[in-house]
Amino acid sequence: MKVAVYFLLLMVTMMHYNITYNTIDTTTNKYVIGSLSAGLFSSFLGVVNHLVFCKQNNLVPVVYWDNQSLYFDKNANNTNNNVWEYYFEPVSHLAYETGDLIHRSFSSEAGAPSYYFSNRELVCKIVEEYIHVKSHIKNKVDQFYEKYMHGKKTIGIHLRGTDKIPALPSLHRENMPWEELFKLVNSYEDHQFFIATDEQELLEKAKESLKGTVIYSDSIRSTNSSSLHHGNAIINKAQIGEQAVIDVLLLAKCDHFFASYSNLSFAVIYFNQNIPYTQIYEAITTK
Repeated sequence: MKVAVYFLLLMVTMMHYNITYNTIDTTTNKYVIGSLSAGLFSSFLGVVNHLVFCKQNNLVPVVYWDNQSLYFDKNANNTNNNVWEYYFEPVSHLAYETGDLIHRSFSSEAGAPSYYFSNRELVCKIVEEYIHVKSHIKNKVDQFYEKYMHGKKTIGIHLRGTDKIPALPSLHRENMPWEELFKLVNSYEDHQFFIATDEQELLEKAKESLKGTVIYSDSIRSTNSSSLHHGNAIINKAQIGEQAVIDVLLLAKCDHFFASYSNLSFAVIYFNQNIPYTQIYEAITTK
């Protein structure tokens, strides 16, 4: 039921992406997966779809996110200008070469399903096999965990704001029964709360309302409800992406996860197949 509801709402958010399908180059087993001009974990879950397709069709995947990625930074410490490798290791022994066909769709080939919507176990196996976080990011995650989370019961909460609000008008901040959310979360006694959010206002609301220690990563957050990954050339987009990856991995280490209608929340439950989770809006509007 949770996945079905996710599917319906997230399909609305995907409608504005320019999805095209390419034919597979049958002269080689190399299959290059590109980035969408979308949020980091929209592109990430697109990669997951293509990785499943490659696995099922004996293709050798290569992930190459070029300057079409919203997180591209020409000054990033990455010699091949591949945004994927800002955060993750290569998924195979092959690499992108100029002229390779790049598959930039969210789903894989025409008619193929979006695998991650319907099969958590399958996707978790694909993530475990192919997707390995860069060591410098893992070190930051481990340091935060040891300092703030080790030995403590922690509830993870993803509060997605900014551009998700107009994408899903029914979830507009004025319509969200915040008091019900925090009442529900506060029923977890003897827990602390890890908050991941892209919006400073939502973090402050959580800090004011939660009855327990509130922890959060040191991240850049929107202060005006505008998305961080669209526009605003001043912000270091590569850093914004790294912060999102760190939040996903920390949420995946929590004892229970409260998820937003967001691809970042999806990623959390695929990095930890066993984490119990609650969909926030569904939980507080179907009582």
